[in-house]
Amino acid sequence: MYVKIDDQKLAIGTLSVDKNPHIQFDLIFDKEFELSHTSKTTSVFFTGYKVEQPFEEDEYPFLALN
Repeated sequence: MYVKIDDQKLAIGTLSVDKNPHIQFDLIFDKEFELSHTSKTTSVFFTGYKVEQPFEEDEYPFLALN
């Protein structure tokens, strides 16, 4: 299994029907990414969720009082 971010493709795991039929990850990406695999005979299913961050780390939607 691979993740591609920008022009860099990184291996994130290897699945095997006999030894590793599934892998659980907790991955966090702050850029667009692409997940892929190279198996010709099996299917791989990815699941997850996306959280939108409406503000930058140092920006807060609070009213500043002087």
